[in-house]
Amino acid sequence: MDQLLQNIALGLSVAFSLEGLLYCFIGVFLGTLVGVLPGIGIMATLAMLMPITFHLDPNYALIMLGGIYYGASYGGSTASILMNLPGTATSAVTGLDGYPMAKQGRAGQALFMTAIASFVGSIVGVILLDFAVQVSLVSNQHLVYALRPDARARLNTIFMGTMFLGGAAGSAAAAPAWLAFGWPGTVAIGLALAGVATVLQSLAWGRTQSC
Repeated sequence: MDQLLQNIALGLSVAFSLEGLLYCFIGVFLGTLVGVLPGIGIMATLAMLMPITFHLDPNYALIMLGGIYYGASYGGSTASILMNLPGTATSAVTGLDGYPMAKQGRAGQALFMTAIASFVGSIVGVILLDFAVQVSLVSNQHLVYALRPDARARLNTIFMGTMFLGGAAGSAAAAPAWLAFGWPGTVAIGLALAGVATVLQSLAWGRTQSC
């Protein structure tokens, strides 16, 4: 527990430094600026703006990339609300309520509500994710570092592969599930993909432990 709290305190000290806040602001600004263009999407925005971070300190580069990610995620809702042009599946749901509000002259209210919801959801998600990662590291690091380097590399490759493939599958299936079944369909898709990822990770961990 002490190591967990030390890791969290170290991360917060870097994130809330003047340099960290500055690079976060720059990342959010640039991400929103590019993400507002319909059809660009979060991954394309990250790919286009990633070269900016090549010569930065790794800590601040990650902070800036995080700002770009969340800025692009929020920026996609702007075109969806104002013009009903969702560039990604995640922005399509925003346009269902946001565009009718914009036609009623309440575009500012819709953008404000989207910003607050995005901020609160991101904060809660980051806190839960960071806590889960730190608990996993503290409880399993002796097992992970006991593996051979090639086994650790395979485990990391499987983890990254399932993360990106799961994100792509979720993005592809979210819109049809929403149109066909509404919220229950999207929730079912998310739970199904999470279950598949958990099974794959468990199988990968079992195989790498024998290495």
